Amino acid sequence: MPVDVDEEWLKSLRFQTYGGFQITGYLGQGAEAVTLEATGPEGKQAALRFLKPHLGLYLREIPPELMIEPAHDVAILNEKLAAMVGDPVIGLVAHTINRTHAYLAKYIWEHSLTDLLALARSQSLLIDSVPLIVRDASFRLRFDDWASLTPPADHPFITVNVPFVIDEFGSLFRDRAKEIIDQLEDYEQKRGGQVIFADNAYYVWMAAVLDGFFREEFEQAAAFLLEKVGSITEAPDAGDKVMQISGLLDTYSYLFAREDDDGDRARLRRAVKFLRCANCILDVRDARGAIVAAGWSSA
Repeated sequence: MPVDVDEEWLKSLRFQTYGGFQITGYLGQGAEAVTLEATGPEGKQAALRFLKPHLGLYLREIPPELMIEPAHDVAILNEKLAAMVGDPVIGLVAHTINRTHAYLAKYIWEHSLTDLLALARSQSLLIDSVPLIVRDASFRLRFDDWASLTPPADHPFITVNVPFVIDEFGSLFRDRAKEIIDQLEDYEQKRGGQVIFADNAYYVWMAAVLDGFFREEFEQAAAFLLEKVGSITEAPDAGDKVMQISGLLDTYSYLFAREDDDGDRARLRRAVKFLRCANCILDVRDARGAIVAAGWSSA
């Protein structure tokens, strides 16, 4: 389900990025990426392609990893995130959530929901997390979109490249998508219904932190969150909200936190640090059980 970025905002972007490039304009966007016009250090014109999704593109905020010195107005960013609470589209536009959902969706497409749940039962990090994530309204969005696709006029196949390449005969593609939707709906009914992680403001702010926002402004962002919605411990469904947060972090850690690549581990450490500022203290472990991001031990 491609989510287009505001083209008028993209056309207005002017900033310096890495490699001495100055962003000077907008060239276009597709389902996978946004292409910006840039001028290099020697005055040469270049096209810079930035992959979707990223929460910043949806919020009309320059993604932090594109900026040499990220400088976002924290007050404005907080208000934009507050407006996102309750919108399941966050599962498609926030990079970390989308990446996690995409991996699970790929497993279901190539195997089945039953197989994914069986895998989850065999892994301590996934045993509670995956059964909850597949009930999230955000998770279903891509399958709902795929079930509505039709082949182009010039050939009978449907092709999607995001989150993974699928190229199948049109009717078979739609039937497979509908089959998975039926599996998800049946599972939701058996487990108490669909859940909406996006209703959890702490989950929304955590998604922004995972996508690189706030950097050193954790205290300011957490203060806004606490004032806006109160401490997570005061919520009548506090346990559910914490499970949604830890479920995403645990699953992301299991799938992507590798010892030889500190990028994803750094994301998790930043998220745990922010959550601690917002009175939600937890540890995140990797697939081996080793602590990747410590909340308790630093409390």
